[in-house]
Amino acid sequence: MPTALITGANSGMGLAAAKALAAKGFQLILACRTQAKAEQACAAVGGQAKPLLMDLASLTSCHEACDTLLNTTDSLNILIANAGVMTPPHQITEDGFELQFQTHYLANQLILIKLQPLLEKSKARIIQISSLSAEKAPAKSVADIIRQAQVDAGDYDAMSSYRTSKLAQSMMAMEFQRQVKNSGVLNFSVHPGIVNTNLFYQNTASWLKLLITPLVWLGYASGRLLTPKKGADTALWLATENRDEIEALAGKYIAEKQEKYCHPLMEQAPPATELWEYFEQLLKHHVNSAKT
Repeated sequence: MPTALITGANSGMGLAAAKALAAKGFQLILACRTQAKAEQACAAVGGQAKPLLMDLASLTSCHEACDTLLNTTDSLNILIANAGVMTPPHQITEDGFELQFQTHYLANQLILIKLQPLLEKSKARIIQISSLSAEKAPAKSVADIIRQAQVDAGDYDAMSSYRTSKLAQSMMAMEFQRQVKNSGVLNFSVHPGIVNTNLFYQNTASWLKLLITPLVWLGYASGRLLTPKKGADTALWLATENRDEIEALAGKYIAEKQEKYCHPLMEQAPPATELWEYFEQLLKHHVNSAKT
């Protein structure tokens, strides 16, 4: 029975993808930032689903969750890195990084480093849920991205930080594919479309949500706004399509099941490698700290 790990699996595209993969016979590991949310996701999916506590705002939590997986899981065929946060007020995590950057890039890099032996053994498919916002990231260099990772409140722009973090996430898929090129592992970053998920409403008052509802239905009717189920289509296609049909897309930024141009920093590999190597050094420190 193939096994899939989905982060942020309690709602939105994560939950939609989990239900679809469960219907195809996958054993699921549903990772959420609280145990209660993970258990609720498993109950909603049913079948072969196991909860996993993994809070991407804590590198210690990610480290411990990966150790749990390595100790309890023999194979991991699919990893869908879906968990995300969008344009919150400025927040620095317990590890000292801007929340969006840690959630979308740093925590996922740690997960890849920790799980690499298992992913290679399983010839896994890794799907990073990015965003078209990556295409508009203001970063012109790796140094610009690094600055955003620890931006202070005075220089913080929520949307710029979101865009930069999503660009970094796509660069990560590109770099990790280079590292595991001959292992059988396939990495992808995906723009799922403009999807109506909880990310849009996390800082929105209840009365405003009611006013927005007619616009949501108009968006669905026009095709400009997608349901979570529809938004999960490309990720599910990459997770389940015959390998021969998708190998050429490995390491690429994908939308609507085809390669899409993302950003100048993804035109060549060196920036993605430089970004990975810079944060790999920081992650070694956090991993060692988590062991003590």
